[in-house]
Parts: sequence; C-alpha cells; structure tokens
Amino acid sequence: MKELVRFSPFKGMRQLRDEIDRLFDSNFSTFGENSLGGWSPNVDIHEDADRLSFTVELPGLKKDNIKVDVENNILTISGERKFESEDQSKNYQRVERSYGCFRRSFGLPATIDPDTADASYKDGLLTIEFDKRAEVKGREIEIK
Repeated sequence: MKELVRFSPFKGMRQLRDEIDRLFDSNFSTFGENSLGGWSPNVDIHEDADRLSFTVELPGLKKDNIKVDVENNILTISGERKFESEDQSKNYQRVERSYGCFRRSFGLPATIDPDTADASYKDGLLTIEFDKRAEVKGREIEIK
C-alpha cells in the first residue's frame, strides 16, 4: 500500500542551513573562544547590603599578568595567559585550555564608591570588592 507523503517546500532550505551550520561548527571552531586568539574568564557578581563583589576565574595565571582598572565607573579586568611550551618535541593531540589575551568590562552602579576598591588573588580566583556609598546603605530610624 502506498503512503501519502506530506510535501514541505522548505525542507531543502532547512537541510542546506543545517549543512552550512555543520560546516562552520567543524571547520571554524578553532578560531573561537578556545583558541590562542583570546578567551573570556567566568565572572560571578555578588551584592549584599554593604558591598559589591566580583569573583573571576583565572586558573594558571600569575598575579603579574592581571590588570584591574576603574575609570568612569567602568571596572575593566584584563590580562594574558601565554602558551608556554618549552619542549618543542611535544606533539599536542589536543589543546582545550584557553590562551591569549582577555578583557572583561563591567559598568558599576552609582551606589558603589569606586575609591574603595580592594582586590585579592588566591588559588586562581581574583576577588574585587567595592563598598557601597554611605548614603545608599540605608539606616534604621529609632522611634522615640
């Protein structure tokens, strides 16, 4: 018995798009975030009543290769992780760690005092903390 096949005029276009996506995913993926050309570290941002904190994952970086700037209420974290292979005889089969320069920028809210910035680096984690301005912290008013 013959079955009816539903005609789809866009089936060919969908297949073409899938093939093009597959082509770019396989051949150009080495030029993306995980290549020697650059990368972007993960950042957690936490706020409580008194402070705003940024925690940046920078495993394997030395403190001297990291730069932190605050200008015009913009926090900028930049640096570089170099691919240091002293042994030229090594034939790498796969390199998954990210290398190269990075730069992350974050706008700071007006409630933050940029002059109170404090940065520390330990175990591959960069922590930058800002105090909130005294006038925005709020206070409890005693009833007399």
